[in-house]
Amino acid sequence: MSFPRASFPKQDGFDGDAGNGLLAGKKLKADPKATSVPITADYVSAYVNKLKTQFGPHPHFYIMDNEPMLWSQTHRDVQAEPVSYDSYLKRYIEFASAVRRADPKAVIIGPALWGWMAMNYSAFDAEGPWNTFKRGSDRAAHGDKPFLEWFLEKIAAEEKKQKLSLLDIIDVHHYPETGKWPSGPESGAAFRNQLLRSTRSLWDKTYTDESWIDEKIYFIPRLKAMAARFKPSAKVSIGEYNYRSERDAAGAIAQADILGIMASEDLYAAQYWDFPLAEGTHRNAFLLFRNFDGKGAGFGDRFLPNSVGNQATHSVYVAEDKSGKRLTVVMINKSLSSTQTFDLDLGSRGKAKAGRLVGFRQAPKPNEMQRFESTLKDLSETKIKAEPLSMQILELRY
Repeated sequence: MSFPRASFPKQDGFDGDAGNGLLAGKKLKADPKATSVPITADYVSAYVNKLKTQFGPHPHFYIMDNEPMLWSQTHRDVQAEPVSYDSYLKRYIEFASAVRRADPKAVIIGPALWGWMAMNYSAFDAEGPWNTFKRGSDRAAHGDKPFLEWFLEKIAAEEKKQKLSLLDIIDVHHYPETGKWPSGPESGAAFRNQLLRSTRSLWDKTYTDESWIDEKIYFIPRLKAMAARFKPSAKVSIGEYNYRSERDAAGAIAQADILGIMASEDLYAAQYWDFPLAEGTHRNAFLLFRNFDGKGAGFGDRFLPNSVGNQATHSVYVAEDKSGKRLTVVMINKSLSSTQTFDLDLGSRGKAKAGRLVGFRQAPKPNEMQRFESTLKDLSETKIKAEPLSMQILELRY
């Protein structure tokens, strides 16, 4: 253990003989070698070669590393000093170069930042009082450039210098920063409506984030613009995300909207942290998009832009299979109390041969959802009603 009672008898908390490494809220300094072994580029090369051999033709993804601007908190036993612009860049280049040389086909992901603040500042900047953050000395010493922008600029230069690709996927984590995380509908209508609006921070350049951030984030387009500027071939991923409210129908509606947004923004990958609760509502959103009939039927392969929907109250996401013979339309009603009617114009595709509608709606208990399904008898019908807090997918076969 990193902070045993015998070596550090005074700590803020213990779990058995293991301390939390804090005294009066300040970090204690441990000897990293007491529990850990330093990792070198040679070690990484050998490890990657072993993985490459073991997993053969399968895709090889390497994340460089995880939330580095939190290391001095989450791994303070081995990384007591806050990570700076320069210290992270040096470490990243060293190990990404080792990975690429050992496995030329590797997919290298980074920098896996924890969120908005880490995109803009280093952990070194965060050491001062909160109200001095915007005058962070580390950022100021690097041309006052936001960390991620500066980092990508340096990586682009290093790739040119080494003639070696060091980054394939730009990855940043995303969690709403409202400061409260109610799990169920007891949070009230105001919070539930804010939750349903907050998904706009993922894409909407006109939406001001309703948290301490208080800025227009447009998270995915912002990251894609950075990729286009510094490395056009790079893709974008969200390595962790979760909008919480997992025992609330509103949380499931927000999650369904998020999946639609990720499709519409052509996001490369996203990982829900950590796993939808078995008894929660979020799993219904994933079922809607990935397995709505229990037999593997889901949202189509190719996203199709559409002009239906008013993001304040409802969303529509459309996709077709590569064959062009199957169309799927996801319709989401975000209203807590009003029924919506979706008027779909599908005339240009001709008359479908078969159709069905599957969805989930808020149950009498608002922390539960009910599944519903129907076979469409009138395949020319274009008006679909949606109950409050409901999500449904229309599948048409041609």
